[in-house]
Amino acid sequence: MTSTLFKRERLLGLVPYAFVAVPLAYMTLFVVGQLIQQVWMSFTDTRLMKPTADDFIGLENYQDLLTDDQFYTSFSVTIIYTILTVILGILVGTASALALGRAVGCRHAGLAVYL
Repeated sequence: MTSTLFKRERLLGLVPYAFVAVPLAYMTLFVVGQLIQQVWMSFTDTRLMKPTADDFIGLENYQDLLTDDQFYTSFSVTIIYTILTVILGILVGTASALALGRAVGCRHAGLAVYL
């Protein structure tokens, strides 16, 4: 009797792992697999119109990228945009949380609009 109960408890202990296995398999297949494919494509001369016709060129793509002035311009614009977006998002979120946290007459209406 106790061995059957022990087996049941042991199987119930594996249930959380079964729930984690499905998202883990998804991530492995679709995220990590695509990441590996993109890294491989960065070392080849792959054309999107002909993905099977690729020649291994090594670090030539990275050399072209790092010697291009337009890359540094777009990279700096992206960094500035990201920093400003994060700062403004934090400021607006904090201000709205403080405004909705106060005890005012239209608090419920404000929460309904905000959510």
